[in-house]
Amino acid sequence: MKKGKSKIKSIISLLVVSCGLGLSANVAAQAATTDNSASTSSVVDQSAVSSSRTSQSSATSTSSAATTTTKKVVKKAATKKTATKKVTKKATKKAVKKATTKKVAKKAAAKKVTKKAVKKVKKATTKKVTKKVTKKATKKTAKKTKKVATKKVTKKAAKKAAAKKVTKKAKKKATKKVAKKAKKKKLTQRQQIAKINAKLSKAQRAAKKWIAYHESRYSYTARNGHCYGRYQLLTAYLHGNYSAVNQEKVANKYVAGRYGSWTNAKRFWLRHNWY
Repeated sequence: MKKGKSKIKSIISLLVVSCGLGLSANVAAQAATTDNSASTSSVVDQSAVSSSRTSQSSATSTSSAATTTTKKVVKKAATKKTATKKVTKKATKKAVKKATTKKVAKKAAAKKVTKKAVKKVKKATTKKVTKKVTKKATKKTAKKTKKVATKKVTKKAAKKAAAKKVTKKAKKKATKKVAKKAKKKKLTQRQQIAKINAKLSKAQRAAKKWIAYHESRYSYTARNGHCYGRYQLLTAYLHGNYSAVNQEKVANKYVAGRYGSWTNAKRFWLRHNWY
């Protein structure tokens, strides 16, 4: 652009100089004709007029050529200006488009970067939150499981302790029963009979002995029809157990139920010779 402007300026200066020269030549010719008009003749005037015409025609031809050249140069310069303007406009448009596209691309890239950063942050936060939640949940579950386990263990321990207590009590009872049975078994026949008759008074014992002597002479195996044993009891009362101990027990029950005491049974026997 600067080079084109300088060229146009130089061409315009040349045209101005050429026009000035033409005008100066015309002025000089006119002065010469006026000076020589007083001394010279009319012939000289005609020659001066002809010369002035010729100079004017040459000056006009030169000036017209100069104007046409200047017009061409101006047109070229104008066309160049318009071309340069178009080129500059296109270049500016392209630059603006590039700049806008770059800005848009930068914004898009920034948005992408921000989106990625936001996603990363969200992922990180979600991971942290999930980790915290999972830790809390695991702790809660662990506590619950511990509580449940401890409850189960305590229940089992309580059940075991109760079972042990029950077993201990059962063992004690069983041992006591066994001990009692062993004691009973260890007792002799005399001891067992003495135990059965321990609650009787001396008078009752004496009346019982008196009846035993008069019924069987103290024999536990004496038999008389349906009567058997030391006290001649019916076999139905003994229920198949003819042992001396059972005879003592059944005799006490029979007398207590029928007469109330052995002394009363003795009185009845004395009246009726049986009881």
